[in-house]
Amino acid sequence: MAVEKRTLTFAVASFLVHLTLAFTPLHGTVPLGGHLTSPSGALLCPLAGEDFSYKRASGKGPYDWAKISPCCGGKRQSPRDIWGITQCVSQSTWLRYNSTRRVTGHVFNNGKHPEIHFKSPATAYLSGAPSTAGQYVLSNIHIHFKSPLAKGSEHALSGKLFDAEAHLVHYKAEYRSVREAVLHQDGLVVIAIFLEKVKASDFREGNVEIIRLINSLGTLKGIGEEHQIPHQVSLDRLLPTSQDYYTYEGSLTTPPCSESVRWIVFRNPVYIHSLQLKTLSRLESDDGGLMSDTSNYRPLQTGNTEVQRNFGCGVSDVVAG
Repeated sequence: MAVEKRTLTFAVASFLVHLTLAFTPLHGTVPLGGHLTSPSGALLCPLAGEDFSYKRASGKGPYDWAKISPCCGGKRQSPRDIWGITQCVSQSTWLRYNSTRRVTGHVFNNGKHPEIHFKSPATAYLSGAPSTAGQYVLSNIHIHFKSPLAKGSEHALSGKLFDAEAHLVHYKAEYRSVREAVLHQDGLVVIAIFLEKVKASDFREGNVEIIRLINSLGTLKGIGEEHQIPHQVSLDRLLPTSQDYYTYEGSLTTPPCSESVRWIVFRNPVYIHSLQLKTLSRLESDDGGLMSDTSNYRPLQTGNTEVQRNFGCGVSDVVAG
């Protein structure tokens, strides 16, 4: 009887453990170094303060990131070379923010990228993003680049790279943070805006808000330094006047490389002064030296998700989106 009782007790305990696991929510339960897989096959990895580098031969560089986070070896990785697009997404509304209020914020050098954060992000909901439902909150803006004499954008258009690339990162409001959003396939929307330098004598009017923000980054000197933005930012003016864009499902371009991003890549660049690119190139890197010495962009990836466009579309070209 004692053996039967122990067997029964073990069986009941085992059943309760399996029942608990079956009904435990996925978010917040990913083990360190582990990942989730969405029903459609996207790899979802948690933010874990990964120690990574942009130096190719450091052992922690872009070609070794899959050793740091399993998602970096996934099949839906970003950035991409966008070319040969034939499908159109049905999108009748423009991308816009819900508020025309001007907000304050600060600039920060995290040693990898210059970042811009706003003090009132909860008021900045993005609407009109294709193939999404719900509201997305603007979290931060950061910039990828190389040296003033080389192309440093992450994405490419038909093989063409640009001088730099700004990313506007948004998380789905119901997930309440980027940390939680990376564990959901619909967690993030990232808007990519190419930056192209021209000589001051050839300068054409660009996106004034983005240009002013880059100028604010010039106040940063050391790693970890943070400064108040000396002006208020009009969020609704951050987006380019022309809203021609490409869109696809992809990943973060830094570890953990979670495949939780709906990318919106604007076709037309924003023009900046060559001096503004030099401002970025002077920022210090935690790899030693300046960010422009090693660059801060990830090499192009081969993703297997379809890229769509919202321009030059006839009725027969449109697919649901």
